[in-house]
Amino acid sequence: MTIRKQYKFPNSVLKQMLGKEPMERAVICHICLDTAVISPVTNNTLGRPWLTILMDEYSKRILAFDLSMESPSYVSIMMVVRECVRINKMLPKNIVLTDDDRKVFNNMNLDTLLSAYYIQKITYPKHFCEKLFTNVSKLIERMEERCRSPWYFDELNLFISSLLYEVYDQQMTYMGTCPRGIFNSKSTSRRLPPRAEYDQHFIILCLPQIELRIVSGKGIRFNNIYYWTRDFLNPNLSGRKVMVKFDPQDINNVYAYLDNNWKKLSILFFN
Repeated sequence: MTIRKQYKFPNSVLKQMLGKEPMERAVICHICLDTAVISPVTNNTLGRPWLTILMDEYSKRILAFDLSMESPSYVSIMMVVRECVRINKMLPKNIVLTDDDRKVFNNMNLDTLLSAYYIQKITYPKHFCEKLFTNVSKLIERMEERCRSPWYFDELNLFISSLLYEVYDQQMTYMGTCPRGIFNSKSTSRRLPPRAEYDQHFIILCLPQIELRIVSGKGIRFNNIYYWTRDFLNPNLSGRKVMVKFDPQDINNVYAYLDNNWKKLSILFFN
């Protein structure tokens, strides 16, 4: 990630933009890593991965990250929000996007997820968001220079987890503090957002929705895989188009909207 020349904001503007306590605002940033990922089966190069990070603006602590071979989209944001609840059991009051992200990632599924937890979207200039991630970017750049490449995806994911949640989280600043220390010290004296449960209802809210799929005698086809539920035996569903959600992290988790509920489907067979 390239950091642009530092831009100085007036103090009055900074005071309004910066969060005053943990979990008040969390900033999202996308970084294309300068390393290759290879297939564990064929050893063929799959490309360069994208890292999406959710950072607590006040303490600069990394709340969650998502590693993907897909370019950033609204799905990246939903995945990092999901991971934030899995780890922290709570969500920030506001999520900060860059002005570019807000234009590109405008999506009904994302808006539904955020509004369900009363999360507001805030827009910052791109160069200001990049400035907040300066220390993270430098750490990642050092990692890319020193560590071997290419990587298997799962190994890289584990390494980045250790890098962000352990190394960076306890990295001392010139003031003798670290993101973890700042976050924990203020969290005990400030009112944090209410607990968010990492349950099926929340997970389904975080899943992206695809185009309507037709119910056939084989079920629903998605990515050359047929998915099935006994509900499809209902003759009234044959040939009908239904809404479908999928889990980018697990091909086993696909849901169809039937009778006003999201029903989990099972893999019938690969085409």
